Amino acid sequence: MGGDIVFALARDTARLGQLVAASDGHVIPVPVDYRDSEFLGRALGAIEPLDQALIYAPTAPPTFVNDVSAHVSGIVVHVYTSGAVRPGAHPPADHGRDLRLLLGWTHTPVGTSRWHTAEEISSAALQVLRNRRGQTLGYIRPWIDRPDAEASAGA
Repeated sequence: MGGDIVFALARDTARLGQLVAASDGHVIPVPVDYRDSEFLGRALGAIEPLDQALIYAPTAPPTFVNDVSAHVSGIVVHVYTSGAVRPGAHPPADHGRDLRLLLGWTHTPVGTSRWHTAEEISSAALQVLRNRRGQTLGYIRPWIDRPDAEASAGA
């Protein structure tokens, strides 16, 4: 994404600050809570139109995702946790400009499994954006191989 300017929306201002500090000036923080739809609408209106978006908000309601997507003129990458493909669930699919990155898990050399790191997830999300094709990062089956959600971050 080279010299692109990135608007990072998040409610955790400390983490936004860390992201900005690591960005070499390419990230503009937008502290907003997705539960405040009025403020979210004003914040998005102030920075639109967005060329493309990566949305990783696993606990956000669909209205939040729709609100963000409405302010984007191009590709929207939706990042889903493995819970989106739990047994019995209907897995998300690519649809037009809406592409999906499904987060699975990886196997370790000692025969266990772990969630992907933030760096692995970010790299995969950017790859989906560049390739204009959704993908699954890691494994999503067999379900029994999922890492213990309390033992590591990421679910």
